Amino acid sequence: MQSDWLKDIPCEGGGEEESGGEGDAGVDGDAEGEDDTENGDESTSVVVIDVGIPSPPPGSSELDGSDTLSTSPEPSLPEVISSESTSEDSDDDDDDDDDDVVCIDAAALDHVARQDLVFSNHVLKAVLCDMYGSCATDGHIVEYRGHAMMMRTYCDLVGCSKREVEVNSPRYRRRLRVPSRTEGLEFTSLAARYSTRVEERMLAIVVHIGL
Repeated sequence: MQSDWLKDIPCEGGGEEESGGEGDAGVDGDAEGEDDTENGDESTSVVVIDVGIPSPPPGSSELDGSDTLSTSPEPSLPEVISSESTSEDSDDDDDDDDDDVVCIDAAALDHVARQDLVFSNHVLKAVLCDMYGSCATDGHIVEYRGHAMMMRTYCDLVGCSKREVEVNSPRYRRRLRVPSRTEGLEFTSLAARYSTRVEERMLAIVVHIGL
């Protein structure tokens, strides 16, 4: 006669069968866990989409995140004025136009024919003059002892004074040289319109190569 508590003890077969059941349940549980995980991933992806960064408002830039597109115009290049714009018919009384071309003391141009001068009449201008009376506007290119430079640079070397004299300019001709009253100083037919160092260097090259 068995005790009542022995009735609750499962047999070996029953234990294996029950164990197998537990194993199946475990597999099912894993499958359910995977399903839950997949559902969880899908849920997470949905959440990410739902709370994503809102689209920028219409008219805003999507490239750099700025609120509005930049509409500032690009800087324009400086205008380059050709020195060929001056003609024989220019107004002799216009000082701005005269500064571009009238360069040399008219006394140094006595040997030049009138048709070879830019202006039919001489113009009164402020010029730089050295101690020997050789005068030109400060941007005119001179050749001093084989070196081309502006009259202003030449005056920095030797010292000059300012005067007002009648001036004119010879028409351009290759290798043209106008003698001055100063030994070793000659006038060319070139001038730096804005009297800048950049122009001076460029025109010095032009003189050096024989133009």
